[in-house]
Formats: sequence, structure tokens, C-alpha cells
Amino acid sequence: MFGVILLAAVVTGSAFAAQPTTEGAEAGSTVTKDSSAVDPAPLEVLNWVYLGAGAAAVGLFFWRRWYRWGAVRSQLSTLSPVAGLAMGMVMLGLAGLGAQAAGWLFGIDLTSADGAAMSLADSGRLQLGSYAAQGIILAAFVWLVVRAKRSARAQRYGLPQAVLIGVAALLLFWPVVNCVAIVAGFVVKVVTGSAPDPIAHALLAQLVESPVDVWLYLAIVLAAVGAPLYEEVLYRGIVQQALVGAGMRRWPAILTTSVLFSLVHLGTVPLHALPLLFVLSIGFGWAYEKTGRLSASITMHAAFNLTNLLLAWLTVGTGS
Repeated sequence: MFGVILLAAVVTGSAFAAQPTTEGAEAGSTVTKDSSAVDPAPLEVLNWVYLGAGAAAVGLFFWRRWYRWGAVRSQLSTLSPVAGLAMGMVMLGLAGLGAQAAGWLFGIDLTSADGAAMSLADSGRLQLGSYAAQGIILAAFVWLVVRAKRSARAQRYGLPQAVLIGVAALLLFWPVVNCVAIVAGFVVKVVTGSAPDPIAHALLAQLVESPVDVWLYLAIVLAAVGAPLYEEVLYRGIVQQALVGAGMRRWPAILTTSVLFSLVHLGTVPLHALPLLFVLSIGFGWAYEKTGRLSASITMHAAFNLTNLLLAWLTVGTGS
């Protein structure tokens, strides 16, 4: 039943998203985000489909008792809890320092820069600076993983299985995340009187509105590979693992890490988008704990970013 509902959601969403707007869509032009040019009826139907699929996903999750961990799925013991939390704080700090250094090097005014108004090239430079600085911690983490000894009781999934579970986890959590987005959008519309922008992430808006050039390709690579790799190492591999190692149960550790994950994104997404990021992060944390491998949450994260980008392109349109 869940598979039928989920398939209906995907097919319906793809069909509605692929429909061109009825106004202002001249050949070779960029389709603008004009809500008056879009027929709201298909979107309302899609919302109901997502709500049904989300309810089915939640029901399936509890019916199959996937919230239980079952056999022990241990991560490689890489850091003590104190060292892990310290490394996580340093990695967060280096992200800001790296962006500041890139801004100084390329003359980007960070004090008045608006994420949505900044050019894709400048955003790419700042992100590269942030990743370059964080690369010190990433390299240290990889080295610790390589030299770590696996516990004799650890039962971890193989890499192919972990990747498949990451994809399955996205299929499970995707309708739930969309349900949260629908509810958040409804609340915003009630409070403010206008619907929020369907493309909530500043970088995502830049990607779908930018011309095709080297910076666009780089931004796609960073969104599909860089962000999932760095963020999953930080939040799941370091912070969440440190919290569990300190004696916190897995679900409280997942929830705590998800709160941090959401708040850190506050500068790039509006307030109403934080709940859906929180639910999405729960999915990442669950996939990681279920398999004992970062490859599961990295795969889920990368697939989510790419799917979101594709849907934004189909909905908004791109320049030719």
C-alpha cells in the first residue's frame, strides 16, 4: 500500500512540476517564480497526495518497528566523547573562518551580503573556502577511521547495503518532509497572508536562476558531493557519535544532533524551513545508526539535494 501511494506521489509530482507556466514563458526565456502564472489546482492535489504518502510512511515506520535498533550496529570507535565534541566545535568554527578568509581574499563584502542576492561565483568561493578550512578536520577524521579497530561485537552493513538503505531511507522520509513543509507553508500563509517561496534555500534559488557556466557545474558538485560529505562527517560521524559515546541513547542523540543541524542552517533558509530540515536530519541520523556507516546518510543526503535541485529546475525553469 505504501509503495502505491509513494509511487503516485512521485509520478504526480513529476507531472505537475514538468508543466510549464501559462504566462510569461516565451521560448528561450527564463521562467520566473510568479505565483499568479501557475494553476494552483494541481499543486493542491499534489499536497493531498504528499499528505497521504507521509501518513503511510509514518504508519509503516512504526508498524514495522523500524525505530528499534535490533542487532547491535556499531560505528567504528574513532574518538572519545570529549574529543569528538571538541572536534565538532572546531570544524564548525573553521567553516566560518574559511568563508571569512575567502571573502577577504576575493573582496566579498560579507557584512552586507545577502545569500539570495550574492552571485553564484561568490557563493562558490565562500563555500570552497569553508570546505578548505574544514578539510583539516575531515582529513583527521578519515585518518582516525582508517586506523580504528572494529569491535568484535559490531555488526555493520556492507557498503552496497548501506548505500541501498540510504536510498530507501530517502524514499521513506521524503513524503514526511514534504508533509512538514506543507504544514509550515500553511502556517506562514495564515500568519502573513501570503504563501512562502517554494524554493526556500538561498543557494538552491541561485542554482535554478543562474546561467550555465563553470560556477553552476561546481555548485552542483558541491551540493551533491561536498555538502553531504562534510555535513554528515560533522553531524553524524563526529557529533552524533560523540553524544552516543557519552552515554546518550540513540534517539535523543539523533534529535539533539538534528536540532543543531537545523539551527546552523538558519542563515541560509527562512525560519519556516527549519522544521523540515529537522525531520530530514532525523532521517540522516536514523540511516547512520541503522547501518553503522556514514555512506548510508551521505547517500541519502546527496540524493535529497540532487532531487530537490531537479524538482526546482522543473518547477521554476532554467535559462537557455
